[in-house]
Amino acid sequence: MADGSQERKGLRFAVEVFFTIFLVTSVLFYHVQALTSFEMVQKVGLSVAHDVIDIQSMLEDGYPELITFAKLYPDENITLPGIGIDLGIKAKELASVPKDQIGDYLTKAVIKRIYYEGFSNAYDLSGVGKDISDIRGAIDFVDTFVNKGFHDLALLIFYISAALAAVLAIALYRLSPGFKKLTGFGSSFLMAGITGIPLLVIRSQVEHVVRDSSVGLLMASKTILPFLADMWLCYLIILLLGLSLFLVGISGIFITRGRAKIPG
Repeated sequence: MADGSQERKGLRFAVEVFFTIFLVTSVLFYHVQALTSFEMVQKVGLSVAHDVIDIQSMLEDGYPELITFAKLYPDENITLPGIGIDLGIKAKELASVPKDQIGDYLTKAVIKRIYYEGFSNAYDLSGVGKDISDIRGAIDFVDTFVNKGFHDLALLIFYISAALAAVLAIALYRLSPGFKKLTGFGSSFLMAGITGIPLLVIRSQVEHVVRDSSVGLLMASKTILPFLADMWLCYLIILLLGLSLFLVGISGIFITRGRAKIPG
């Protein structure tokens, strides 16, 4: 009986550990997949195009030439004025675009190509004639993380870890007697919540790094900082839930033991 009880405790501990791991993983990759979704990438891209590049003003100046080009050469690709980058967008697609929407239209088209094809696959910068070593790191980052493939991978990891966490939650519930169900889940949620504390340090470091860069600050304010804030809120909720469950469970155990000691 004692050996069986010890084995059950060991199994419950192992299940609790793995439940905590997959809970943390599912929370993390839920936010990663949300951050790398096409909707989020497009939102950030449009913000940068508006606030940093002012693509609308730049394209409005050349709007008559673009429309004329579209009528004369409808099947030719549009080349970004002054830079010489082929946008991969047919000129005829611009024929019906109003002047006040030309910036958003081209920005969305470029973002879509980058997201689904990858920056390096979509755009060849070798013919630009300028040194691009300063932005090579940014291009590599976009190729690695800002694309449909990485988003799908993050989403898959989220689904798998969430499913495993759910299965292990059922197992933990069945293996835990009485109020230990609450203390078991409480300790798991507490540990999961504690892992979010480093996010406060990371947020502070990110703010420090991008403080002197207007572009970096804009990008961070639109993506990384809200991402870290949302993650921290989730971890805080998990932490408080874990603390509540653990305290209720401990209280229940002590009350039950106290009643058991009272002579009938």
